[in-house]
Amino acid sequence: MAGDNLGYALGRWCARRPSARAGRFRPGRTHAFLMRYGGAAVFTGRFIGFVRTFLPFAAGASNMPHRRFFLYSTTASLVWGVADGVVNARGSSQESC
Repeated sequence: MAGDNLGYALGRWCARRPSARAGRFRPGRTHAFLMRYGGAAVFTGRFIGFVRTFLPFAAGASNMPHRRFFLYSTTASLVWGVADGVVNARGSSQESC
């Protein structure tokens, strides 16, 4: 959770900083994608390794509302944690040969 919020804040900060080459950071296609699928992308991206590290930065850079980002990120984290706990508990409760 802390890493997600840090990535979001970093993306928001970098989007505001002027770039030497482009004048301003422009997320382009990422912004359009997150405006259309923002919540679903944050939720499902939590379960995909590379996307999990990239998406908070992209969400911050594309000005996705923090409250919306936090809601979907927290919900996905809870689902991930419960599912992981259930799978591990069921796997460890079986007798070994």
